[in-house]
Amino acid sequence: GLRTIYVNARDNFFDCPDRERGQWWGDIVVILGECFYTYSTNLHSLVRKGIRELADWQRPDSILFSPIPGNYGVELPVQMLAAVGKYGMWTYYMNTADRATIEYVYPAVKRYIDVYSLDDTGITAFHDGDWNWGDWGDNKDMRLLQTMWYYLALESITNMANLLGHYDDAAFYGQRCEALIAAVNRTCWTSSAYRHPEYKGKTNDRVQALAVVSGIATPDKYDAIYQVFRTEEHASPYMEKYVMEALFEIGHGDYALERTRKRFDFIVNHPDFDTLFEGWDVGIKDWDCGSVNHAWSGGTLAVLPTKMFGIYPTAAGWKEFDIKPDANIFDDASLSFPTVTGTIGMTHKRKANSIQWRIQIPQGSKAKVEIA
Repeated sequence: GLRTIYVNARDNFFDCPDRERGQWWGDIVVILGECFYTYSTNLHSLVRKGIRELADWQRPDSILFSPIPGNYGVELPVQMLAAVGKYGMWTYYMNTADRATIEYVYPAVKRYIDVYSLDDTGITAFHDGDWNWGDWGDNKDMRLLQTMWYYLALESITNMANLLGHYDDAAFYGQRCEALIAAVNRTCWTSSAYRHPEYKGKTNDRVQALAVVSGIATPDKYDAIYQVFRTEEHASPYMEKYVMEALFEIGHGDYALERTRKRFDFIVNHPDFDTLFEGWDVGIKDWDCGSVNHAWSGGTLAVLPTKMFGIYPTAAGWKEFDIKPDANIFDDASLSFPTVTGTIGMTHKRKANSIQWRIQIPQGSKAKVEIA
């Protein structure tokens, strides 16, 4: 199995002198997914503080920026879309049921989302932010990366609007989601992968991953996307989390573990470090700055509970949740973690002619259990 890794999140900053230390939201979004399965509920107040600060520091031109607080007022569009999107603020809400924070930040989120528009092909018109960073590494299909993150943000604000009773907003954003799905599949699917027509690099595994986890990619495209994941390895440790999740989603959890082991081998088995690097060889080979102790590289800690164990909330605050384990890829495993409703746990043990399951459900919660 995968070697157990402890991620020390304290050093989640660049070591470069020209960048202000602060809350880098691409990092925080990945850490969000990790923390709800690995830390006590006391951490929720820190996440809430970060979300509210992001909204409080919104620029007069409606731009959200990162990191804040500090003097580095630069927008990284895909990180901001991730922050307000499915894996950011909406994941926070589903784990905490903190409606008050969603209500607090909704006006800021709406102003930011409305900065974006669609082009004449129906996909996201490229928003030229201050730093159009998509990921470390090469072969980044930036038009599609931004489009996929924009879709995930639209999905989140649609949910927020429905939660808060802003039904006209919800209808508008929901229709834009549908239009964007149609446009991406019409304009950017090539029969073997998603590629923006203007993109000339190697096929981007990051884009395929976001297409799957967003639901833009339909199951008839999964076999082709799987072949991309078998042959293209451009994602940094930051984006590899989404590749791993997508592989579970398309039914290849076994290869998700295999690829993760292979890609993280240098980091995990390095003789001089027991932490996770910001890049595959950051600080070791050719990076002038960066961290060898970087929590964004721990996304596996979010994928294993949600996809291998298949435990995730379907109603806010874990009042309802699913348990749909990918049980064919492990023989003996256990997981327990605290939630706002109490501890949830599952153990699985395969014996000669049977499988033994034990499931812990907090009082007042309801679990839907699906065992293949």
